[in-house]
Amino acid sequence: MARIFVAVRLPAPMAGTLTRLTERLAGRIADVKWVVEENRHFTLRFFGELDEPAFERAVSAARAVTEVTTRFTLEVTGLGTFPETGRPRVVWAGVGAGREELLALASRLEAAFRAAELGGADRPFAPHLTLGRFRDPNSAPRRGRARPPAVPRQAVPEIRGVLAEAVLAPEVLRVDSVALIESRLSPAGPSYRDREVLPLAGGATP
Repeated sequence: MARIFVAVRLPAPMAGTLTRLTERLAGRIADVKWVVEENRHFTLRFFGELDEPAFERAVSAARAVTEVTTRFTLEVTGLGTFPETGRPRVVWAGVGAGREELLALASRLEAAFRAAELGGADRPFAPHLTLGRFRDPNSAPRRGRARPPAVPRQAVPEIRGVLAEAVLAPEVLRVDSVALIESRLSPAGPSYRDREVLPLAGGATP
């Protein structure tokens, strides 16, 4: 059994730009566990534990989609939080141009996985790139899970103000493949390994 998810990886230059951004944010926003540079990605579908036959069905289903999906470009821009109101749990970077193409890709993958009897997603797909998660430094994490969020209510306006002031110039990502990735958990945090990388179809980039 392996923990598997489907994602679009980031190129090294874009990942580096986001690292410099989160380093600046870390000096102004406390108690956030920032995603390490090599782990940043757009999650398209999280499966959880899959045995080998189920993994092979996931690969076949995804390949049927990628073979007929044309490469496209995706603009990463803007910052926000989940939830959008109340105490935040996640800091994310948003999506501009290319959003509809990413939504369509995720939708086609979801339909293919359902047809392959791999179940449905836990929640609707929301295009975003997770940069960090808030944590409670006084609370021990549960086994295999990140520390629970505990943002003081009085700190919320300042956090949202910092994110509103931060500048994330649009970064353009060429989406030319989809990866099925294995996630391994450890006390130091998750590590990711590409199990299968599926190229998208050729053709002119929109």
